[in-house]
Amino acid sequence: MQLSAAFWESYYPVNLDIKAIGEVDLWFQLMANFMALPAKTKALENAISALSCLYLGAANGDKQLMGNGMQLYNNAIRHVSSQLAKGSVSEDAIYTGVIFKAIDTFNCPSGASPIIAHMEGHNTLLRHSDAMGKNNLFKPVYKLLKQNLMYAPLILFKSSGSDFDYLKKHNDDPPFDELFEVYVGITSLVASARSIDAGSPNTAACTRLLRQCLGQRKKALEWYYRHLHSIGGPPIQCPINKLNPKNHTLPPSEDVFTYLYDFHTFRNAEMHVFFWKAMAILQTMIYQSRIRVLRHTKRFGSEIYPEIYNELRMAGAYADNICRAIPYWFQDKMGSYGVLKIMTVLIILFKIYTHLRHFKLFLWVQHVCKEVANDGIDLATCLSHVWWKYWIACKDPTVNFEISLVFNMNFADGISKFSGDDATPVTEKGDSAELEVEAKSEVSETGESSGELIFVLENPIG
Repeated sequence: MQLSAAFWESYYPVNLDIKAIGEVDLWFQLMANFMALPAKTKALENAISALSCLYLGAANGDKQLMGNGMQLYNNAIRHVSSQLAKGSVSEDAIYTGVIFKAIDTFNCPSGASPIIAHMEGHNTLLRHSDAMGKNNLFKPVYKLLKQNLMYAPLILFKSSGSDFDYLKKHNDDPPFDELFEVYVGITSLVASARSIDAGSPNTAACTRLLRQCLGQRKKALEWYYRHLHSIGGPPIQCPINKLNPKNHTLPPSEDVFTYLYDFHTFRNAEMHVFFWKAMAILQTMIYQSRIRVLRHTKRFGSEIYPEIYNELRMAGAYADNICRAIPYWFQDKMGSYGVLKIMTVLIILFKIYTHLRHFKLFLWVQHVCKEVANDGIDLATCLSHVWWKYWIACKDPTVNFEISLVFNMNFADGISKFSGDDATPVTEKGDSAELEVEAKSEVSETGESSGELIFVLENPIG
């Protein structure tokens, strides 16, 4: 109980409205309910204790506490595995699965594979246990899974949109639920794109995918215009130095952004980040599918630089907006709650800035990643090293172009192969003098994405 109390105090935002936190953070509701259950199974008890031990151990560099947490975590996995082997799925097994996903964020020395496996397994259990939906505690469980799927549409490589159709039945928040359906559509598009990569792509398949991506982008934009008022209105442009936390060192922002974003509420911030992330992914897919259509129709030019294409530059502009929101989540009052919100957008930011060759922005995100890792989140360290390798590999324009067109890039596989022995260090100034020269030659004087002006034409808050 003492460890759990310490976890709560460190994790959740301080001196802020509990009701406001509960509206956007399902963890708050679920953990309170899990702790209050009168007769918890051994698996659930071990999982709750393991989460506190691993989080506090990582945050404070306490290896003994982390060792205790790993022992509890392994015990919980054995209990759940034994239960599943017998063909029975209790409600506590579902609750334990929720905690497993959180544990894998804090402690993933082998990469992202465990968290993906737990997310996919949890989705399977819920999909085949719909009768349990009558339990009131399952309402936030379903919504939390929706949030998780919106965080990770690019890495659930074994899933398709139809795997999540059952979640559409659990609706009570129109703006959130409609945006979730946009993400289900994105997951279906990703699955279709991967089938194109796996087979023999043809003009018809690529054209169909492009048309579907454009349709999904239109759906996302319509969602934003329709619900802007209900989600709290547009974000607030604020000076660079307004959001300056003491507990984290923000990367210098003056060289890359002219302003940052503040928000009226947690929900206002979260819904905007979800929207921008969806648009960044869709713009990237529109770029990929459009280039493939041009290739098949023999209208492809001689240039091989991804950054010259407007579709990808627009993705960069949406990524810029996500970055402008990061200092809001880094505020001291946000606790680890805000840091984990940042964790969920790093992959798409790294991918877009790598292919656009925006080195200052790439370094900015690397600095953010280092601050997240300093809070004891293993996954940030893994991501940092993996994307340094991608950056260096993509220095060759031909390699960069070909990788930028790959739909089925398995991020989890790349992360799981990370090894500290051959890792590239995370530094503020880059990896070498050569990279510093590259930064000066590749980034415009303002330092912001070259897609900014294009973005204004399409984004209602550009």
